[in-house]
This record gives sequence, structure tokens and C-alpha cells, in this order.
Amino acid sequence: MPKISKKSIVIILIGLILVLFLGGLIYYQLNKGEIAKCDKIQDQVSKDLCYGVIAIAKQNPSICDKIQNQDKKNWCYRDIAAAKQDLSICDKIQDQWGKDSCYGKVALAKQDLSICEKIQDQRRKDWCYQRVATAKQDHSICDKVQEQWLKDWCYRDIATAKQNPSICDKIQDQERKDSCYMGVAVAKQDLSICDKIQDQERKDRCYVEVAVAKQDLSICDKIQDQERKDWCYQDIAKAKQDPSICDKIQGQWLKDGCYRDIAKAKQDHSICDKIQDHRRKDECYQYIAKAKQNPSICDKLHNQEGKDWCYVGVAEAKQDHSICDKVQSQNIKDRCYLRIAKAKQDLSICDKIQGQWRKYQCYQSIARAKQDLSICDKIQDQRKKDWCYQEIQ
Repeated sequence: MPKISKKSIVIILIGLILVLFLGGLIYYQLNKGEIAKCDKIQDQVSKDLCYGVIAIAKQNPSICDKIQNQDKKNWCYRDIAAAKQDLSICDKIQDQWGKDSCYGKVALAKQDLSICEKIQDQRRKDWCYQRVATAKQDHSICDKVQEQWLKDWCYRDIATAKQNPSICDKIQDQERKDSCYMGVAVAKQDLSICDKIQDQERKDRCYVEVAVAKQDLSICDKIQDQERKDWCYQDIAKAKQDPSICDKIQGQWLKDGCYRDIAKAKQDHSICDKIQDHRRKDECYQYIAKAKQNPSICDKLHNQEGKDWCYVGVAEAKQDHSICDKVQSQNIKDRCYLRIAKAKQDLSICDKIQGQWRKYQCYQSIARAKQDLSICDKIQDQRKKDWCYQEIQ
């Protein structure tokens, strides 16, 4: 291997220094150019915002110094301190509230409990402990939290994340403890944990959540409250898209809703037949007719007006004005033609409209869309024709 001379080393070092110097100079000039744009802004709020955006993007706290609004300046320092995980930047903040907020952000970013100790405000210190504990999934840190509800929340979040119900035992408030057990039970899909819950209503909710997570109907049978049992059956039926499970529901309103939702999901109008309430049954048919673009499904609706609007929906979905011919009500038929004519910008469809007002709307809409004055000439009423001209001019 050839020996490198001292002269070569010096040349290489000088070259590196020049590259670093030029790189720094270019970076400075780019920064200077961006900051100069902010300097030209007259509105102080916008100017501060401009400085803040550049400072955070460049992670350069010296740019924050240019911000006049003290709160925004503090936020600027805080966000950069957290991004760089540099606690010393927090010392630039003058007021203690802002400094505490900054310490909390950096503590979370570094997952460093010792930084929380620097916070003077006890509530903020508690929040710092809670966030670091959750981030590290270390429930022993929760013991440091003084505010009881936050301490309980801290235990609950970690218990759920670690799927460890024994951590829930540390919670003092019974309602929060029950909530913790439910969260762990659902996460683990472990029904036995639900039995630890004292409140019966919450216990039933826990059974529902676990039953749905496991898609296990037998768990629903354990629920004492009939309404919650029905909800359990419905949720599993929808998850499995199995309408036969809806048959187990006692409440008719919920049973109908179960059939309707599965029919829509599967786009199977035969499931709508099981619905007892006429209004919900018609809604089910109408939805599927439109989704499948099949006007024959509309014939199953129980009243003529419903059928007519169903045809309109299918006609719009297919962009096929011939389906409008099936509509019996002339008013609804005209609306059907109008909607498709406007969508397709097809004047020939406007000619099918009988009502003069709808026909005018049709011509006027297409004339405006096409910016074509000659279309206005098709309007018979002179005043409406003039309105059409004005719309385009």
C-alpha cells in the first residue's frame, strides 16, 4: 500500500474544510433567503407564524428568537427541544409554565423520568409521569402520580397495553377499575376477566365486547339484560354477515335493523323480505336497487311514491333516463328527467319534461354549463328566457 505524504493529507484536510465551509455558507444563505421572506410580512401574527414554521422545519431555535408573541416563541422552543431531544433549549423559555411544558415534551421524547422531576407545577409533573409511564409501559412509574384519577388512568392504560389484569387491581376508583378490567378482557378476549367487574351493566357490556371480538354467540347467552343480549346477537350477526343470527333477537326494531344492515352489506334484497316495518323494508329495497342498478327491485316497495323515488335513484345511478319512464307521478318523473339531463348535459332529455318550470330549469342549467345562449331560445316564456340570457352574460 503506497504511503500518503503529509502534503497530500494537508490538501485533503483543506478540501474537507472548504466543502464544510461552502456547505455551511449555502445553508446559511438558504435560511437567510427564507427568513427574508418572513421579514417582509407586515401582519405580525403571520410573520410570527412564518418564523415558527421555518424554525421548526430547520430545527433551529435561533430563528424562534425573531418571534414577538411570547407564547408562540415558547411553543417554537418547546417543539424544537422535543424534536432534538435537547433539554437546554427549554432554558430559553422565561415563564415557568412554558418551561414546564417544554420539560414534559422532552421527557416524553426521551422517555426520561428524571426530566419530569424538573417540572414545578404538580399537575404538569403528574402528566409527565403518566405519559412516560405509558410510553415505557412501566406501571411502577404511575406510583409517582399524585392526582388519583390520573394515577388510575395511568394504571388502566398500561394494564390494557400489557393485557395484565393484575395492574387493574391497583386502581382505587371502582368504576375506573371496572373499565380497566373490560379493556383487558377485550384485548385478551378472555371472558373470565369480565367476571371481576362489579357493576352488572358494565359486566354485560364486557360480555358483548368479548363475544363480538371472538364472534362467539354462546357468550351472548350469559348476558342478563335482554336489550344488551339482543345487541350482542346483532353485532355478531353483522360481523359474520349471517342473517340467521338476527332471528335470535327478541326486540323487533333491532331485529329489523339487523336484517337491513346485513342485506345492505351483502346487497341481497331477499334478506329485506324478513323486515316487518314497511318503512325500513322499503328503505332496504331502495338502497339495494340503487346499489345494484336494478329497477326491478323497486317493484317490491309497498307504495307507489316509494317505487317512483326508487326508480329515480336507479336511473341516476345508471345515468339512464329510460328508467324514468317507469315513474307514475308526473312531478317525480319530471324531476328524474331533470337530474339526468343536467348530469349528462343532454338537451333531448329536457324535451321529455312536461312541467314548464322544470323544463326551464333544465334548459337554463345546460345553457349555463355550456355557456351557449342559443339553448335559451328553446324557453317559451319570455321572462324566463331573459333570465337565462342574464345567467350566461
